[in-house]
Amino acid sequence: MTYQEMNELKKGDRLFIYHIDGWKKGTFQGFISGADPSAWIAFDDRQIAPGNVIATRVFTGLQFTEEYWNQDYKDWKFKRLSEEELNAELLQTLEALA
Repeated sequence: MTYQEMNELKKGDRLFIYHIDGWKKGTFQGFISGADPSAWIAFDDRQIAPGNVIATRVFTGLQFTEEYWNQDYKDWKFKRLSEEELNAELLQTLEALA
């Protein structure tokens, strides 16, 4: 994900986030700004029950320059879910509601 894409994240965007011990699915909950830029992410594996969102602060690297963020390791932290993955989630949700 590029520096610009990070800055353009909107609440509710679905992502893969590299967090502590590996890649996890999550939903962007808000802010990447301020002196200590970080993202609040609701990780799927930490939502114990519907409506019980557990948000975790993830440091983005945006406190560094755009040149820093756009180095080869920019993909080490955040990745967008593919269209196929998002469609699969939608189908699962619809099946659960049926």
